[in-house]
Amino acid sequence: MLLRLSNLICGLMITMGLVLQPSSASGGFVTILPGYDLLVTESACYNFGAPFGLVPFVGVPIGTYDFGSGSAIIGATDTIVRRLDSVTLADGECKTINIAMTALSLRSRDQIDWSSFGGIANEYVKTVGVVDQGSTMTICNDFVGLCATFDSTIKISFQLQGVTSGAVASFGTKTFSMVGAGSWHQIPGTPSLPNLPVLINGVNNNLNGLDHSNDFFTDLSQHILPDGGKHSTVDVNGVVCPEPTSMFSIGLACMAVGGGFARRRRLQQAT
Repeated sequence: MLLRLSNLICGLMITMGLVLQPSSASGGFVTILPGYDLLVTESACYNFGAPFGLVPFVGVPIGTYDFGSGSAIIGATDTIVRRLDSVTLADGECKTINIAMTALSLRSRDQIDWSSFGGIANEYVKTVGVVDQGSTMTICNDFVGLCATFDSTIKISFQLQGVTSGAVASFGTKTFSMVGAGSWHQIPGTPSLPNLPVLINGVNNNLNGLDHSNDFFTDLSQHILPDGGKHSTVDVNGVVCPEPTSMFSIGLACMAVGGGFARRRRLQQAT
């Protein structure tokens, strides 16, 4: 009985692996509607020059955000990017749309000497007053398995504010670039506890029910700054693009183990 159950499970895994094998195209046109990317910071650091150099930051959840119809709960989101245009893509096609970073909620990982800017000698600083300066995203319909790719250039200005003192300073404009490293998915993932799914109709979930054919969710994406800084994010819904061959390989290994088990049982019965 155990052997039959094992073979059944392995067979299902192989079937799913075959279904998820990489394909060269998505099989048709894809339309992505305007909306918001609700992002969680995995790691971040910014270079503010002397005397600070590279300063590591951590994400601070925004909690709620008004997308135009009142405050909405947005879970662990600390960064919000708005896609301003719709885009329709044929198989293998890439197009560029306008985007804007509308929120950035980060706090320095460590306390710094903020006294030169009217603060105190040791305090945390946080990002405030983010203003987009003209950002773009190039979305591709180049699905391999369940995911396709995108590039983006984010150009923003923001200020730093002492968490304790409230003293504010500006450091000009920062430009983040990512080329060929981002992946996107039309189906939201399942975030790990204690985070809850954040699907808001008309915001990051454009259609009711289970039809996400016009939606856009990102996997882990890392933007690099020319001065050595970086900002890595993932969608608040925890999207992870799977390796299409993994399940197939696991299924084959499982079948091999099952076959070995069966041979040992036959030998034991023969003796």
